[in-house]
Amino acid sequence: MVSSAGFGGLMASIVAACAATALGVPLPPANFSRTAGEFWLFLCIDAVCVSLQLVFVNVALRYITGTEVALVLLLQSALSPVAVFFGLGEAPTVWTMVGGAMLLATLMAHEAIGLRARRT
Repeated sequence: MVSSAGFGGLMASIVAACAATALGVPLPPANFSRTAGEFWLFLCIDAVCVSLQLVFVNVALRYITGTEVALVLLLQSALSPVAVFFGLGEAPTVWTMVGGAMLLATLMAHEAIGLRARRT
């Protein structure tokens, strides 16, 4: 059952890509700097990564609390602008950086408190 969430996400990605193609959605956009083959490669990699993320979240719930899983999932919000910067060159805004820094500080404080509690 753990892999069912990942398999479902993968299947949803395939259905969405097929539906977009059948409806004539222009993929990739005209201002996309990559070739169509690279676009579909990135789309497949993204579908696999999202599917693996769902599987790993289900497995993680066996070993850590739901609160910790939620905090780790918030890392996606902090790291996505960094990925966009390296992939497309779009610089994140100051508020994006402040929010990411606050999230990372919260995660570090949570882990430091947890380590201190385990030592005592």
